[in-house]
Amino acid sequence: MLTIKSDLLNAENSMRYTFKHGRCTIPYIRVPDIEGTFCFEASHSKYTDLCLAVKVQVIKMPNAKDDAQFLSPEKNIFPMQELSPLNCGNDLMMSVINSTNKVIAQVISSIRVALKLILINSKLIKLQDIFQLGEKIKSLEENHNCYLDLKTETEKQILSLQGSLSHLGNIDSLFTDTKEEMTTKIKSMENTAASVLCSLSNQQTPLLKDIIGVVALLGSVQSLELSRMLAEFLGEDKMLGVICRSVETAIALEKYKQNGEIDYVCALHAEAADLGKAISKRFLTMCFENIRPCEYLPQKNDSQRKLALPDPKLQNGRTPAGFMGYAVNMIDLDTRHLQTSTKYGYGLRQTVLFRLFKKLQVYETRDSMVAALQCIEEDGAVSVDGGIIREMGTLSLGHGNPSIYFPCANELDNSPQTKEILSQIKVKKEELRKIEEYLKKANKCIQKNKKKYQKKDKEYKILVATTIQPLSEVPVPKPEFDWDTVVNLGD
Repeated sequence: MLTIKSDLLNAENSMRYTFKHGRCTIPYIRVPDIEGTFCFEASHSKYTDLCLAVKVQVIKMPNAKDDAQFLSPEKNIFPMQELSPLNCGNDLMMSVINSTNKVIAQVISSIRVALKLILINSKLIKLQDIFQLGEKIKSLEENHNCYLDLKTETEKQILSLQGSLSHLGNIDSLFTDTKEEMTTKIKSMENTAASVLCSLSNQQTPLLKDIIGVVALLGSVQSLELSRMLAEFLGEDKMLGVICRSVETAIALEKYKQNGEIDYVCALHAEAADLGKAISKRFLTMCFENIRPCEYLPQKNDSQRKLALPDPKLQNGRTPAGFMGYAVNMIDLDTRHLQTSTKYGYGLRQTVLFRLFKKLQVYETRDSMVAALQCIEEDGAVSVDGGIIREMGTLSLGHGNPSIYFPCANELDNSPQTKEILSQIKVKKEELRKIEEYLKKANKCIQKNKKKYQKKDKEYKILVATTIQPLSEVPVPKPEFDWDTVVNLGD
């Protein structure tokens, strides 16, 4: 806005006029009714540096009494042309108009310059943002490519090390993860509750008081092949399931806002944030005390408290060839978990493990599993060499390679040289896993910055291409006067 300040107007009563399309119209500027120098200041309300002080000489028009001296001795008349109040008033006001017109022209000229500078500065800022994003994307892509090369090289090294052990047969069967190694692997996973809980396992947190553990860490199995098949049958969600003492314990892991959304600053989500982690996926919880125990009792004199399940029988009354046992009994619980029981005395095998596996049968080969179809119940079967029957009439084909599985208990008897090579392969595989994790994060970051770049580039092009009336073409306003409002200085 254009602000007019003068001695006649205090700061609170200063006159303000709105700019419309680069111009504003001032109907009049009031002057004092005494002779002398009248000063006023015109300034922009926002850009206060754009201001101009104006001085106007005010001359009072003589009245009739004072003009008696102008009477003609010969003619009793006034020299009307000289004494005309209207003419004198017009001359004075036109002087004010001309001065005001110059002020407005100078103010608008200054505003034009300011607006041009603002527009140029806005363009430069947006262009600078685009350049910075472009440099950032370039740096990220260069780093991404370096890691791709490193990934390729690491894969070659692993293949070379595995080739040196080809005489031992299936290389994968030589690798076994201990419970500590599996715990470390789970900790490194992103967006999972199991990762947070494993990271908190050594801390005294009230939230963990009634947390029993993660399914994958309840115990171990005798072979890697069996471990992977059981893990594949359950799926990663169940393998990373959190076992809680009760429903109340499970509910305490998560809090909600009044609108039903998750409150990420409370409970397990708050603990995750403290660790620099986030839980962005659903996670399964199993409430130990609330799981109905199976009807089968533990075998007598069995330290692992395996269930007394009857072997399946063919029509001829014999146990199928290749039958190894029930999955629920093939997991050796850790010592501390063997002592875990409900308030009614039921253990983890009768509750949690049976709820997960039920009467899932395990066979040595696919052929032996298929041959025993007639005695495989609705709980399904798996074979150590990769076969899966989830229920009668439903088979899982193909090949799976789960990353989370039950730790293996048996120690392989390998030569020192083989153990050294296996150790190197394990180190390289861990390096490869970290490289792949980085590449995944880097790719997300690159895509995110590319979207930002495209958005800012579009905004800049719109700014440049937008048709704006050239500031130099904005007309200088011509003051519009209402002569009825002009102060008659002769009054």
